Amino acid sequence: MSQWEQDVISVVSDGQSLGPRERGLISALVAVYRRGRARSSHLGHVGERIEVVVLVERASVQSSERYGAIIRNDLIDADMNRLVWWQSRGPELAEGQLVRLRGEVAKHTRFSGNAVTVIRRCSPQTDHEAI
Repeated sequence: MSQWEQDVISVVSDGQSLGPRERGLISALVAVYRRGRARSSHLGHVGERIEVVVLVERASVQSSERYGAIIRNDLIDADMNRLVWWQSRGPELAEGQLVRLRGEVAKHTRFSGNAVTVIRRCSPQTDHEAI
């Protein structure tokens, strides 16, 4: 299970054991989430500046010959569109955090059959009032 799926179960169960009905409802929620992720669309056109509010699904540090270390941010917007931002500087984003990003569309790609928009030159706003 992904961290998001684990968090759903944690929030719903609230430390209590779940019965068959609750487990079924959670399974349905996870299925809808996964199905939505499979319908991702590309955002904008290559070279275009976009602004989007996203949820940080995953942030992982990876080595880079050019920068030493970079952070790969896997992001998802409210319409279940997937984005990736390879961050070389600035404050790290936390998994589960909502962020408003302004950036440039670097390219459109596909991962496991899903459309992914790769963005660059981003400036994140994490102020909750701005979101």
